[in-house]
Amino acid sequence: MKSPRKKLTEEDWLAQALKTLAAEGVSAVRVERLASSLGVTKGSFYWHFKSHGELLARLRQYWADEYTIRVDSSETQSQPDAAAMLLWVLRRVTLEDANRYDPAMRAWGLFDSLTAEAVRRVDETRLAYVTDLFLRMGFDRNEADLRSRMSYYYVIGESFAGIEKTPEDRLTFLDLRYQRLIDRATIR
Repeated sequence: MKSPRKKLTEEDWLAQALKTLAAEGVSAVRVERLASSLGVTKGSFYWHFKSHGELLARLRQYWADEYTIRVDSSETQSQPDAAAMLLWVLRRVTLEDANRYDPAMRAWGLFDSLTAEAVRRVDETRLAYVTDLFLRMGFDRNEADLRSRMSYYYVIGESFAGIEKTPEDRLTFLDLRYQRLIDRATIR
């Protein structure tokens, strides 16, 4: 007797497509390959997507939505100030490895203008948020912009470097980086 199959959701397809993109590149994000890896037929794909092009368009948006930390939750509201909020966001990114798909999206964006635009919008959103935190901490516009870029580009660089660190090591480095970023005497 066959076991009943789980009904896949659009998110199941998108999550698998993102994993495949990261592991093998966009050329591997094919309907047949995804269906095989999910253990279903191509018909399941067409229940959720009209075409491969639609899958890719929704994949860009899925990445942007799922891997840009949402800061409107009750957890964020409990942070006492902008400095605590910055630390909370940096820890979430680190603990959830929220930048793990950034290299694949950036690589795809090198030869696909729609993906490049999606990456640009995500970068802009993330940088604006972090810059606002530094402004709320009392830094002037230039200092806030510099510190937000230093913080953000470090996270991006870390995702590309492929340096294997334990979560504890990553948090130790995060705490050191955070202290330097909020210290008013650090950058002059």
